[in-house]
Parts: sequence; C-alpha cells; structure tokens
Amino acid sequence: MAQLRPGREQLRALWDQLIDALLVLTGEGLTHGDLSPFNLLVHRGRLVLIDLPQVVDIVANPQGPAFLARDVRIVTDWFTAHGLPPQLADAGRARVLKGTTTLP
Repeated sequence: MAQLRPGREQLRALWDQLIDALLVLTGEGLTHGDLSPFNLLVHRGRLVLIDLPQVVDIVANPQGPAFLARDVRIVTDWFTAHGLPPQLADAGRARVLKGTTTLP
C-alpha cells in the first residue's frame, strides 16, 4: 500500500477496512506489532494485512499497548497524509484504542 495513491472514495473504503481489521485483532487481545503501509496490501479493492507472525499480545506483553499505539499512529499518519480527513482518522483511532480498555 505504500506506493498506492488512492482516490478519496478508495481511501475511505481502505480506512474502514483497516479499522475493522484492527478491531478484530484487538478484540482477540492482539496487535500487529510492526504495522505500516508496507505491511498492508490491496487486492481487488480489499485490504490485506501481511507479516502477522510477529503479532503482539497486548494483554500479556507489558509493551503491548505501546505497540498498538505505535501501529495505529503509523497507519493513521499515512492515511491522513494521503487525504483522510483528520476527524475520521481521530474517530477510527479512538475506536481501536477504546476497544482495548475492555480487555482483562
């Protein structure tokens, strides 16, 4: 995805897919651990996360929440740099990070 130059509609669709994927991961108590545009591919309009073997347990790993925050910051920065409105970025970031407060 690092080389992708999406239009506004595609950017929004990919952002929504990314937030959904991050919510699935955090719902399982995990984060990617090295998420960046280089670990996101787009195939036929669908976002694909790659390099998942290094997932981080955000509950058991004391640095887990920091890994999650970094993952979210890096991809949010890319999306906003490519035209995602800051209010959408902030709302998506809040949804992902809020979901971690319900973990044990």
